Amino acid sequence: MTAAVTNNDVVITRARASVPRAVTAARRASTARGVPCAATPMPGMPTTKLKDLANCIEAQQFDAAMLKELFVVADAMAEVKPGSEASRMLQGFNMATLFYEPSTRTRLSFEGAMGKLGGGILSTESAGEYSSAAKGETLEDTIRTVEGYSDIIVLRHFTAGAARRAANAADTPVINAGDGPGYV
Repeated sequence: MTAAVTNNDVVITRARASVPRAVTAARRASTARGVPCAATPMPGMPTTKLKDLANCIEAQQFDAAMLKELFVVADAMAEVKPGSEASRMLQGFNMATLFYEPSTRTRLSFEGAMGKLGGGILSTESAGEYSSAAKGETLEDTIRTVEGYSDIIVLRHFTAGAARRAANAADTPVINAGDGPGYV
């Protein structure tokens, strides 16, 4: 299965959940903010439970059909050309990357993808050392603050279960970029 990305071929939302939810949430959020969303569902795309994910916390959330759909969307996103209309599909949306552990490749892959699609990036590496966590702020309090500035949160944390705690505290979608020993 292949997919092309044009102004009317991709689903975008405010990122109320994982990447797929971000695809549907962006539309509602952008409309609510008076910003027209240029994205619509990909024609001919199978509809799976992928669009219903609120957060991306663990691999066990995905079945084979959801993964297949995700890979189709990823292939389409890889074809986005700089300066094209599709390269602005996330314009007006912000992604926060909160990394409590070092990870150059993981952080830059999320930030690069968001930037390639025109979105804004709010980033902190070494969040445990250079954020209010260093003064004793809880993860949940940090997440509640960060979600006020972002449409989706990507979290990497050294404590197992931190991503689920963050998702439970947030109204904004959370993507687990690794939590605890061994990560996701």
